[in-house]
Amino acid sequence: MDIKFDQLSYQDDAVKAVVDLFNGQEIRANNFTVFGPELFGQIQTDVGVGNGFSISTSMLLNNTQKIQLDHSIQPVNELNKGFPQFNIDMETGTGKTFVYFKTILELNKKYGFTKFVILVPSVAILEGVKKTYDLTKSFFKSLYDGVVYKTFVYSSDRPNDVREFAASGDVEIMIINIDKFNRDDSKFKRPDEFLQGASPAELVQQTNPILIIDEPQSTDNTENAKASIRGLNPSVAFRYSATHRDKSYPLVYRLGPVEAYDQELVKQIVVSSIEADADGNEAYMRLISTDAKKQTAKLGVYKFKKGAAGEQAEITVKKGDNIALKTKLSVYDEYGDVQDIDFSRDDDPNTQAVHFTTHESLTMASQNIQDENAKRLQIRNTIRNHLSKELYLNPKGIKVLSLFFIDEVAKYRASQDEDAELGEYGRWFEEEYERLIAEDTYKNLRDRDVPVREVHNGYFSVDKTGAFKNSKVDKFGNNKATKDDESTFETIMKNKEGLLTFYDEEKGNTSNANKLRFIWSHSALKEGWDNPNVFQIATLVETKDTITKRQKIGRGLRIAVNQDGQRVPGFDVNTLTVMANESYKKFADDLQKEYEDDGVEFGKFEDIIFTKIERTVVAEDGTESTRRLTVDESTQLVNELVDAGYVSSNRKATSKLQEAVQRQTIELSDEFSDVKAEVLRIAEHNMGRVPVKRDMPIKDVPAKLDLIKDPNFLELWNHINKKTTYEIHFDEDQFVNLAVARLKQGSPISRVQYTTRMASIKQTDGGIVYDAEQGDGTRETVAKAEYDLSKFDILTYLQNETGLTRRIIARILNGAAERVTADFKINPVAYEEYVGDLLNELKETHIAENIVYKITDEEWDAELFKSEPLRGVVEGDTPNMVSVSDAKTPYEYVRYDSTIEKKFAEAANLDNNVKYFIKLPSWFKISTPTRNYNPDWAVLKEVNGEKVMHFVAETKGTTESELARPERVRIQYGREHFRALARDGVDVEYRVVTDESQLN
Repeated sequence: MDIKFDQLSYQDDAVKAVVDLFNGQEIRANNFTVFGPELFGQIQTDVGVGNGFSISTSMLLNNTQKIQLDHSIQPVNELNKGFPQFNIDMETGTGKTFVYFKTILELNKKYGFTKFVILVPSVAILEGVKKTYDLTKSFFKSLYDGVVYKTFVYSSDRPNDVREFAASGDVEIMIINIDKFNRDDSKFKRPDEFLQGASPAELVQQTNPILIIDEPQSTDNTENAKASIRGLNPSVAFRYSATHRDKSYPLVYRLGPVEAYDQELVKQIVVSSIEADADGNEAYMRLISTDAKKQTAKLGVYKFKKGAAGEQAEITVKKGDNIALKTKLSVYDEYGDVQDIDFSRDDDPNTQAVHFTTHESLTMASQNIQDENAKRLQIRNTIRNHLSKELYLNPKGIKVLSLFFIDEVAKYRASQDEDAELGEYGRWFEEEYERLIAEDTYKNLRDRDVPVREVHNGYFSVDKTGAFKNSKVDKFGNNKATKDDESTFETIMKNKEGLLTFYDEEKGNTSNANKLRFIWSHSALKEGWDNPNVFQIATLVETKDTITKRQKIGRGLRIAVNQDGQRVPGFDVNTLTVMANESYKKFADDLQKEYEDDGVEFGKFEDIIFTKIERTVVAEDGTESTRRLTVDESTQLVNELVDAGYVSSNRKATSKLQEAVQRQTIELSDEFSDVKAEVLRIAEHNMGRVPVKRDMPIKDVPAKLDLIKDPNFLELWNHINKKTTYEIHFDEDQFVNLAVARLKQGSPISRVQYTTRMASIKQTDGGIVYDAEQGDGTRETVAKAEYDLSKFDILTYLQNETGLTRRIIARILNGAAERVTADFKINPVAYEEYVGDLLNELKETHIAENIVYKITDEEWDAELFKSEPLRGVVEGDTPNMVSVSDAKTPYEYVRYDSTIEKKFAEAANLDNNVKYFIKLPSWFKISTPTRNYNPDWAVLKEVNGEKVMHFVAETKGTTESELARPERVRIQYGREHFRALARDGVDVEYRVVTDESQLN
């Protein structure tokens, strides 16, 4: 099979983002150059040819900022010190290696650059880069008119490769593991007689290479590595990763996990959970981890739960703790107390153990019967899912692969001899496979008759005797590759096409790789290798799991290919199933935490997020054109969403925004009314976490058929269903006078201050240290003699911030001119912001206090309850509906958006004085000057057995005075609406309450 490569737009965008950085560099006229002074993109060196750059730093910065704006990335103000370096963020499985090879050739085609060095952090990734080169070579030669380019892996045994690299005028690409040269004594830095006394490093330095840093978080994560990289004398570096730790370098392209999923560029993830029921009738126990610093151990146990015998839980124990007391279950009496704890030694998790006074010790490898059953079930479910996917995907020409990770090779098989005795995992696999493949469901599978022993095999390191060995990992879970591991990587890479090809005797596809569908591996395959047709991943671990969830899914995220080597896009094909021995919620939470630990921010509404929105603008002559929102406009729109409650103060989506996206309606100011659809589209894309598909028990609850005949419903509904309109009585003089008075009181703005602290510095054998600070430090004001106030247009700023007219703002500022001038001079920018916030607060309060609502002839129609069912989640981890008496409310459930609302519904349901209550639907909206207001509840309550009270309630977790200003203002609008109803004789009260009992 030859894997085909498509021209994918997102990959071309990533290439273009890098190539466009050099706009302004002399462009190569054609593909042929002659040594001489007019070599575009090249310079002559003492030994051959190097890269020649003519672009200025300022032009490079301008290009960077433009590219960042084009990709909705916050522009940088300056480039990093030293040689320029740029981050390119590409999610695992989206083809970053392909992208940077294409980028290399595009840079050569356009600018003539010829010397490139690819730095990798490990043997596994190096082998992956080599494989990508082999697979793409013919594709790129056809795409770039037969361009000659050479790729080689640096080896100290072949110094002549480096000489040719430096001397050649063709495109030269050197791949090198950072470990080969980040030490001062490495052969890469030593003089070599075959290079006339020069070191390989010196020859590379002369070429001014362009660096491609693969996985920089692992490649240049030490000072030694960074120093060695600087020693290559690079002209520029491009850093490709899905998990950039160092974000000090300008980001020029971003394709994060959410974007990749949203565009269906990777597989969707399904988690299959296996959890033992906990009943507390037996002493289940598992060692999870130990902490030498705290002298504690974390155990998985059953723990007492009220209303049930027990539940699965994690407890932390120390020496002397009694397990029965910790779990509150007598079945743990047999363990007694914790006698001692052994912590991890030599980075080997197997050395961890907990010793008890009256029970055998617990280790990482200890297995309860529950553990063994869970692992066997993982294997069974993996096989079943695999075979079911073959039924669907084999007819589409797609071979299905499954991957098992284990941490003890002997559990699978002891040696590479296929006739060797299987370990327990291998035996379980074959038993489960033969049982499942015999079912009638799978009788028509194309590979049903392939012997079970030939459908599975392992890729493990092999020692000199031919025995399998466990790959070594350090305390961080990184591979500590040996020569034995290198052979493993090479083997799996060579078999990549074979693994994708169906077993077919007629076509001669009869190799072991063609028959293989189930792959077993130790930690070797956790990085540097992936396969587009991995559809199931299962991890069977007994000791500490050194493979992160992100590494696991990364092995199977790539889009599948068929027998013609062509990608087959779409989630209907591309689903990766993870067989987990934990809940999907925990898996999803842990996976997101890993992303966030790697610096990925999910769902953050950055100021620049809406700059991709295009809007139509009309010039004075009537002509129309389109332009993108500016950074200032995008920032203003984000702030508006924050003020309206769609986005929280930490710039994350709220439940209100989720509802708006679901209903495809959002309230925006007139200034942005033309871009509502695009705002909703971007919000939907941005507010989700890493999507993990799970069964959500969505329930549609219709309203009662005889709803409008229910006397209690009608009694309540007819008291609240009147609509109103409003008039704003804006008293300009009153508002101006109030604002002037507030400004005359002065502002809290102060001059910029600095703190100076003093400490004694000492030189010691251990280095330079300092004593504790002397005193609390001195705060000093560094006063500027006079700010150039002509640089600040406070009128325009306040007009944009408040929406008030320039005339009103000028009246206010002039009314308090003396104090305004004095305060403005202290700190102009801070003062502008302060006055803007103050005027907005005064304006909203003034409008709310002077608004007049009037009842209209329109009503909210009760038939709307029947037009759409109540929709929500009743069961699972995140329910949002609670069951209530169908005699008290229009539905048999009430949907809630907070714990406060849930408690209110439950209390109203149980309160005998409450005859009827309604969670007001989202279409029950009171018009306001800012955005429409949807109150929470309508309640019909009987007091003292006689008086009937009609309430509209807003439930809050705090008192009204403690609410944020926008909430207080909206509540004021609601209060005035219902006062208008009361003035018209409607018996209804509006209350803000923290619980249902306050309605009396």
